[in-house]
Amino acid sequence: MIERNVVGDDLEAAYDAVVRDWGVPVRRVTVDGALARTRVLTCGPDDAPPLLCLPGGGDTAAVWFAQAADLSRRFRVIAPDLPGDAGGTQRRAFRSRGDWPGWIVEVLDGVGASSADVLAHSYGAQIAVACALARPESVRSLTLLDPTDVFARMLPSALLRAVPVLLAPSRGRQRAHAVWETRGHWPPTAALGRLAAAAADGPRPAYAPPKRPRPVDLRALEDLPGGVTVVLALRSRYHDGAALARTVRQRYPWMRIETLPVSHHELPFAYRP
Repeated sequence: MIERNVVGDDLEAAYDAVVRDWGVPVRRVTVDGALARTRVLTCGPDDAPPLLCLPGGGDTAAVWFAQAADLSRRFRVIAPDLPGDAGGTQRRAFRSRGDWPGWIVEVLDGVGASSADVLAHSYGAQIAVACALARPESVRSLTLLDPTDVFARMLPSALLRAVPVLLAPSRGRQRAHAVWETRGHWPPTAALGRLAAAAADGPRPAYAPPKRPRPVDLRALEDLPGGVTVVLALRSRYHDGAALARTVRQRYPWMRIETLPVSHHELPFAYRP
């Protein structure tokens, strides 16, 4: 059994600075489970409907700073760091597809929620979909922000651009990739830029992605009581947003599709549910 912790003093200071930008009182909870020791940020009334917010790969729970105040008026926001990524710890490397749904159940149990609406970005959307398919009783609804490797593979150009960051991460390479991906709109705030730089200088993330679902598997999501919303950034570098929207509408007409014409992939800074 291993315990991996990607937290350093610089990252912690930058993390705290971004959390202050949430603009609402934030409670910090540690869920100490069998799969991971998970740091969770929560805000909003304890008796409000729970909303689980999953960040993209390389991000942390702090990334929801632009939405937390608004969401906390309607929900009990539950935002965990991803195990094995920046700010997260895990007991062992996740090896099977079932580890991610099991981890979500572990987090929800740890904060006293049996199920939740789920707002998830990019890699977090992969995790959310895997959980909804494997543990549908834990997921009331899905809102997927520019999901990657859920409905289609990422563009080869995006994968090639990511190779240097994945093989030899550094703050310089992370920043260059972020500037490319956002078409020059990086960082959204100075505090988040410092947090991303600190995370890039840490050890490489240790997580195994969920298996990409087959199109036929995704039909089971129609049974979620709150439905599925897919939000696509038309200026995303990771896929052709307009073409992906057409594909999802054709295959899953019961899903709600939103497209944001001026937005890049980093939708936690732009989308307002």
